[in-house]
Amino acid sequence: MKKIQLLIILLFSELIACKNPETASEKLILKENKMTTQNDKNKELANETITDINSIKNNNTTVFSVSDQKKEKRNKKSAELNLLTEDVQLNEKNHITLGFVRNVLIKEGSNYCFKRVVKQDSDSRVGCSGGGNELSFTIINPADTFLIENEMLKTLNFQYRINGGLYWEEGKNPIKGYIKGMSSPDNTWQIEINVWIKMTDLQINKENERQIIVNDKFML
Repeated sequence: MKKIQLLIILLFSELIACKNPETASEKLILKENKMTTQNDKNKELANETITDINSIKNNNTTVFSVSDQKKEKRNKKSAELNLLTEDVQLNEKNHITLGFVRNVLIKEGSNYCFKRVVKQDSDSRVGCSGGGNELSFTIINPADTFLIENEMLKTLNFQYRINGGLYWEEGKNPIKGYIKGMSSPDNTWQIEINVWIKMTDLQINKENERQIIVNDKFML
């Protein structure tokens, strides 16, 4: 009877083993394998993330490098343009004769002749591009401070000429206005002129009036 019971127990044990072939030790091994695989996946994901960040950093570094190169080229081009502009300006100046203003006092005995010459800039590439004007008048034995106006202006031998390249005018003896003068200890004279004079256009022989204004120093 005991033998029969043992056989029945063995049969039930085998049936259970057939339905669940994995033993407890095998289940443990499979579980460990699954856990290891998941960890490996996490590591792979972590590595991929790090790689992406590094690649982004490398890309950014490359972009900044290109930007710096463009900036250097732009600065170099700007410097070249500045040099070119300076060369052009220098070349232009080589053709220009600068104008001037010259105030002179000529003393002959008791006569004081005041003369003013104005020359405009001229361009050697353009014909008759210069021009200017000049005036002169003489005062006999002037006081340290003087004022000459109205009819007395005709006694000064006042002359005024305009040379505008191809345009010429001249006139004498102002018709109205005044001329003031004041001497200084340094042998200069401060002369103020505000007169109207009749001018003749020498090309068409036409007369017109011009106002002449000067306030400047004259010296010997």
